[in-house]
Amino acid sequence: MSPGAVKWAYDQHVGKNKFLLVTLAMYADGFGVCRIPLTDLAGLIDRDESTVTRQLRQLVEGGFAERIEQAAANGVQLVSITKLCLSAKYAEERKPHKAAEMYPRNFQGYPRILQGGTEKTPQNEPLQIAGVPPQNAGHKEKDSSSLVPNNNHLTGAREDHQRHLLTIRDAGLSSVWSSWVRHLGAAQTTQEAQSPHWAKWIQDGLKAVLAEGVEQTIAGGASINNPWRFLSGLMKKQAQERQTANSAQTTQDSSAAVRAAFEAGRRVRLPNGDEATIISTGSSCIYTDHAVFETVPLAQLKNCEVLA
Repeated sequence: MSPGAVKWAYDQHVGKNKFLLVTLAMYADGFGVCRIPLTDLAGLIDRDESTVTRQLRQLVEGGFAERIEQAAANGVQLVSITKLCLSAKYAEERKPHKAAEMYPRNFQGYPRILQGGTEKTPQNEPLQIAGVPPQNAGHKEKDSSSLVPNNNHLTGAREDHQRHLLTIRDAGLSSVWSSWVRHLGAAQTTQEAQSPHWAKWIQDGLKAVLAEGVEQTIAGGASINNPWRFLSGLMKKQAQERQTANSAQTTQDSSAAVRAAFEAGRRVRLPNGDEATIISTGSSCIYTDHAVFETVPLAQLKNCEVLA
């Protein structure tokens, strides 16, 4: 268990996923890496596997974790890795993994195995991932399920990701996306989870806001505990402000059109059926020569009829 990882997990705001995140941190090593099988994880937090799978996906989409599926060259499914996205604030609390001290590494990151004085790289080892110690190839996955249930789903997700990247490229934000990925150190699964949001923001006309938000987030560095949450919050705020502005403009345009139709001097039929002549049009109502309905609010004009 890494004290830094546990402290980081308690400091995150993940709602109902807090229990799962803390449990992962308790079983993670100094790199924030947890190799606990899905079935065991579900048993620890007393949830069914489908619930754990959904919560893991939410943690990945939120930028709190990365899920890495592993398989040996011979096709044996290995325990899937969950890597917590520990921020730089907690880096000094991490402890080096014991394997890093016990075994020297070759250029691929595997322990050196000497046979007859020559170095040999195991052929059935899983691919080495930056910052993650090698997985024991003899340890098979205890559960048959994973976040990616089949290859067709995986292929579809990656095809969608490629389409989103094209949208980002066409918007001229390829360099911004690359800077963002480097800043997060985002794995493929994290990129696939976040690229749809980028594409939607671009399609909603928030390209400039997105570029500015990414720049602001990166500039914040370690002071921003969760970059993805911070950026998402900025974009949500901008989208709401734009929606409010558009709504206000629509109301203003509608009011202007109404005032134009009900000009001074025109005859109108009022809501009660009486006829009257418009004397003048104000900002919120019209003034008539009617003995009772001297003023008619703009909101009530939809019930009036212009006669001449």
